[in-house]
Amino acid sequence: MPLQLRYALIIALVSACGSRSLHVTDDGDPVHAADLGPVGIDSGTPTVAPTTSLLCQTDANCPERDSYCAFEGYCAVGTDLFGECRDRPQECTDHLEPVCGCDGRTYSNPCDAGAHGMNIAHQGHCEAVIQVTTSKKSYQPDEAIVITVRNAGHSTVFLRGCSVLRLERYQEGIWVNKGGTVDCDWEGYSRELHAGASTDPESVFLKPGKWRARVLFGLGCTTDKPLGEENCAAIEEAVSESFQVLPSPDACASIRKSFLAALTDAKMCDYLVNHPQCTILKWTDMQCCGTFVNDDTALLPLEHEYSDSLCTLIKPTFLCEPCDPPLYGHCKGDGSEVDTCVDDG
Repeated sequence: MPLQLRYALIIALVSACGSRSLHVTDDGDPVHAADLGPVGIDSGTPTVAPTTSLLCQTDANCPERDSYCAFEGYCAVGTDLFGECRDRPQECTDHLEPVCGCDGRTYSNPCDAGAHGMNIAHQGHCEAVIQVTTSKKSYQPDEAIVITVRNAGHSTVFLRGCSVLRLERYQEGIWVNKGGTVDCDWEGYSRELHAGASTDPESVFLKPGKWRARVLFGLGCTTDKPLGEENCAAIEEAVSESFQVLPSPDACASIRKSFLAALTDAKMCDYLVNHPQCTILKWTDMQCCGTFVNDDTALLPLEHEYSDSLCTLIKPTFLCEPCDPPLYGHCKGDGSEVDTCVDDG
């Protein structure tokens, strides 16, 4: 049956039957929604009960220039459901009641969506798709890391005004915030990043280790306040994949030198005044086997820094080196893991 005849038949039936929703079968015969059982059971989507006699499936079915095909509370693209032709609102208030349109864009409120001829997918902001990428996954010592932020979604987001990125280094088993890529006296007014746009690439130089970049972005913000001053309807984060900066042999040798110097200090019986002990320490990357005065405070940070700087990629582990007895002292006890350090001085 030609489309014009189908709509003429639907309109005639609507006039006779009030505002009941209708479907049309494949052979062109109209069927009342009541005859289908539960509403929308054929597609799993609620069927709209039109309030006018002009039904539609697309905007092209609506004759008025400033009208659109409206569906209540869902997107009907690609279905056999019918909406109704409605006039687009000519004036809307500026109150904030965000809704996500069927085009994936966020509108200020339902009226704003209607003014753009757009049906509403759900209440609230559309999901933002922010991508934080680096030019490579692994960098040589003293090589610039290039980082870009891209808005791959359909809605405008807002970024920090001064330093967009926050850099994090993996240290002692956790990610530690190392600050922004730019030193800022204050955060600055938030700035827009439109759909499909990217920030200018930022180049940074980082110490050896495993890193990632994080960006804080806002939804429903304004550009006359900083991002963090209750300026946005929602604040979200996006994080890059981790990348590594390889160490130089000299950098690892420097950490090793500091470790050995601290180890020499730790062998003194009087180094720990309150509870001097002889203990056996075995390190993951800088192993020391034997008996000496324990000083985790000085040694552990250096051992972690050696590992966090990826020095094990250059030299996996040090051989287990013997630790001499305490300088100017000896260990007294039963030979267990922890004995008393006795000063011979």
